[in-house]
Amino acid sequence: YQQNDAWTWEHLALTRARVITGDAGLATDVEAFRANLIAEKSAPKSALASVKEMRNRVAEAKPSDGPWDAKLGPGRLLDLELVAQAGNLAGQAARDVASGFAGGVAIGWLSDADSAALTRAYALCWRVQMVARLISDKTLAPDRIGEGDAAFLLRETAEETLSVLEDRLTTTCAAAAEVIDACLDRPLGEG
Repeated sequence: YQQNDAWTWEHLALTRARVITGDAGLATDVEAFRANLIAEKSAPKSALASVKEMRNRVAEAKPSDGPWDAKLGPGRLLDLELVAQAGNLAGQAARDVASGFAGGVAIGWLSDADSAALTRAYALCWRVQMVARLISDKTLAPDRIGEGDAAFLLRETAEETLSVLEDRLTTTCAAAAEVIDACLDRPLGEG
């Protein structure tokens, strides 16, 4: 953003802080302002170019920590959230991942099948990541968890064994990465 936009973002942040204790009408006005500002500043092509650039930067700075790393790596949480953010910026002024994928469909960047594949990957990675955070302070490693932790992970992901879950995680994330790679390389409207 240009330098004069700094005041706008600072003002927006201060206004949002006051809305927490202010009246509902102010909250509605701030939300309308936020949505208009995002619509004004976000063009689909630049949002998608930014995803491509950020994706490369993240891959260099934070490589995946193996097949059980649900957060980092192609087709995993951070990658999927970057795509959703682009969809939210370019397609609609929403904030959540599902709306971001829908926004990508709305601008013709993603197909319905693409959105479904990304949604599946996000749901699986989210479950694995949440369980991993509850049972360990490191990336999940099946050889470092006990029977109870393994049972918890399998219950939350609806799988029978850790090897089946690992295969599903690898396959699902690889499919999501393929979708993202393809989407970033094709022109808008060909989703």
